[in-house]
Amino acid sequence: MTTSPDEVEAAIRAARSGTASAAELFGALADATLLLAVKPGAGGASLPFVFSWNDHDHGVVFTSLRLSTSLPEAPSLMEITGRELGRRWPDGLRALINPGAADLTLVFDDAAMHLMEHPE
Repeated sequence: MTTSPDEVEAAIRAARSGTASAAELFGALADATLLLAVKPGAGGASLPFVFSWNDHDHGVVFTSLRLSTSLPEAPSLMEITGRELGRRWPDGLRALINPGAADLTLVFDDAAMHLMEHPE
């Protein structure tokens, strides 16, 4: 079952306010279609668009297309399920989810991103 952007964003708000558990948040993210900011890599591969913030490298993820306008410098967006993104997330890379959307922004380390692969 796919989680809609509205459902994911409601889960983020609930988790940030303390009314939803981490398991509920990661479950909603795992079942959602997310948008990963990417740049071209060698041989036509797509690589995460990475920027430095607070002395750490971050990949950028959005829960909906309407929120992606806060990052105009991202070359393109790739649709990917949260579960697949958790499986593929590079070790050592942090994630910034929904930058610019104050009530929907999350910052995860690589271990938290990997939780999306198996949120149970």
